[in-house]
Amino acid sequence: MLARTATSCAWARTKQLGAQSVVCKHLNLNQQQLQRIRIQANAAAPMQPQVADVYYEGGVDPDITAFQQHQKTAPRPEAAEEARTWAALARHATLATLSVNRETPGFPNASVVEFIVDSRGLPVLAVSGLSLHTADMLADGRVALSIASPNFASLADGRVTLQGRMRELSDAERVPLRDAFLAKYPTAFWVDFADFKWLVMEELSAVRYNGGFGMAGKVTKEQYLSASPDPVAAFAGPVCGHMNADHMADTIAMISHTTGLQKVSSAKLTGLDRLGMNAEVVREGQSFKVRLPFSRPAEDRKSIKDVIVEMTRAAAQARAAATAAAKAKREAASEHGCMNIVRPIGAADSEEKCELATEEGQQQLQLVLLLFPSGTCIVTMGTPTFSGFVHGQSLRESQPSLLVHVCMLVGTPTLNSMHVR
Repeated sequence: MLARTATSCAWARTKQLGAQSVVCKHLNLNQQQLQRIRIQANAAAPMQPQVADVYYEGGVDPDITAFQQHQKTAPRPEAAEEARTWAALARHATLATLSVNRETPGFPNASVVEFIVDSRGLPVLAVSGLSLHTADMLADGRVALSIASPNFASLADGRVTLQGRMRELSDAERVPLRDAFLAKYPTAFWVDFADFKWLVMEELSAVRYNGGFGMAGKVTKEQYLSASPDPVAAFAGPVCGHMNADHMADTIAMISHTTGLQKVSSAKLTGLDRLGMNAEVVREGQSFKVRLPFSRPAEDRKSIKDVIVEMTRAAAQARAAATAAAKAKREAASEHGCMNIVRPIGAADSEEKCELATEEGQQQLQLVLLLFPSGTCIVTMGTPTFSGFVHGQSLRESQPSLLVHVCMLVGTPTLNSMHVR
């Protein structure tokens, strides 16, 4: 059994805002000591907000550069279409009115409301006559309605604000709208109470669109009124839920094949439309959004499934071809006395072990990785007659025939490759 002894270890973690280091010397490590090291490392490097590499232009990572170029031209719905889609699908919105309450006259008054939109995409409200915002709107119809995208979780997600003037609907006007409202909110029996009033944004004054971090855009009221909701966005919930629960590996494969982005460790689909899907991915500890375009537009629910199946198969075929090419390269290298072993190992709270051997079986190499979420990495390795410590460097010991090289990026505890001669 390989002794868990490190003669020296260093951890360097470089960030945009600074660097910290933790040095451990001459430790005999047991599980309790490892836990203490983990706590100390995290305390020495408190969490700092980090801007993902994808938001910087002119980086040195070719994968990121290619990905950035892909995302610039990836098909997306027009901003006006997205705004109309959010207004059609959102179940709640924040209503801002001008207060006529004697305690706060003229102050903004905000409340959460349920709403539907009419055929023009303009909001319709059913509100109690006892509510302060109802009195505000009847006295001064100027309002703002802030609508978040259905998957809204942070300011990185989209939202739109409609500014306009509300007016009360007549009994005849509200009959068809009542049916549409109850179709969206089946349990809203209170809309038939005698004191409830129905109001519509009769006059749209402005549209304020924000697609999320780095995605602000301009939408005129004419563009909004002439746009239509996306035909398949309403199916995002069940489709994305199924893919996230059962097919994350397929999603990662599609992202890698379609966008060229490698080293993605997790991917969560957050929405879709007829032109593609949106995902939140983690790559080398950094989280950011990815636009995954469809290979062809999807105009209904069945076509969503068909396109995803096509893209999954294409990604699998590309992966198989790449694997075959890598195998051929390894076989060619082995003929020259060099064997490449590739085995990704992700960060873990506990130690990860693997045993690697040359094809001839003459040298047995045991590798123990102690990888901490904070970025600390301890690597010990050895053969029956060799034991030593290495961190991102070549190491020669008493056996000239053994050369071990571990390629490891500091702060990104992933074993990329090992070369054994």
